[in-house]
Amino acid sequence: MKEQLINLSREKGFMNRDNLVTVYDSYYPLWMCELQKWLREVHKLIILIELNGGKDTFGFFIRNNHEEHRWVRTNDVYATYELALESALLEALNLIQTKP
Repeated sequence: MKEQLINLSREKGFMNRDNLVTVYDSYYPLWMCELQKWLREVHKLIILIELNGGKDTFGFFIRNNHEEHRWVRTNDVYATYELALESALLEALNLIQTKP
């Protein structure tokens, strides 16, 4: 999923502040934070990761401020916060138009 996320983010116009060509494993969590910030600031897409009702699983919501503050939620369940964030980032990227 990492490569898919990186490739799609570039298609949509995201380039992190360091203009890295390769996103190394040790940098990937920080890169995801930068992508999340870019989605929030540039595209007004807010990602919320939540713990599923006291269980050790996670889900996510995406708030799309371009569509009257509509929240998009998936029923998918993820074993870790990081997996939920990766999936949420992919979903959010699919909500925006491709950069011309």
